[in-house]
Amino acid sequence: MPFSPRARARLARTVLLCQAAALIMLGLAYWVRPQEMANLAGILLMDGSSVGLMRAWLGAMPLLLAALLWRAQAEAERLPAALAMVAAGSAALVLTRLISLGLAPGALLGFDVLCLLWWLASAALAGASWWLLREPPDERVKSPRRPLPLEPPQPFRRGEAHSPASTADGAVVAFRRGEPVDPLP
Repeated sequence: MPFSPRARARLARTVLLCQAAALIMLGLAYWVRPQEMANLAGILLMDGSSVGLMRAWLGAMPLLLAALLWRAQAEAERLPAALAMVAAGSAALVLTRLISLGLAPGALLGFDVLCLLWWLASAALAGASWWLLREPPDERVKSPRRPLPLEPPQPFRRGEAHSPASTADGAVVAFRRGEPVDPLP
């Protein structure tokens, strides 16, 4: 890969922080000015309960997602999951907007086009960052494999001695309770 693992992690963190910043700005805009933001999207808010729903769903939810992304970028093991979540969520929003455009042709406003382009770019960047962040197949750790015993396990009975079990390669493996188990031969 042309990028070092540190540069790939830095790119992933940058993508998540940009997405979190955009979600914070969008959530605050819907929280502070719900009527104006609804008018940009072509939604008419008729009463106070609809303003409350607009604040809750389109104001608070982006703020919550931004907080989750902010938290995920701080720990390296959470980066791939956060990037996959952003890529899948953004792709779902793009697909939904394209389907709604197909159902009502000509109804796409200028604001909707900008949202569509934003979510498309977001899905592409998050997907590319996730792809760069994943481990190549040759660098993955292979788990050591031990041959399994051929006979099914027998229950212990009081007073009986445990018989040694044989493995697929014919080796005899003896084990008694209380004895340490050798890791791998």
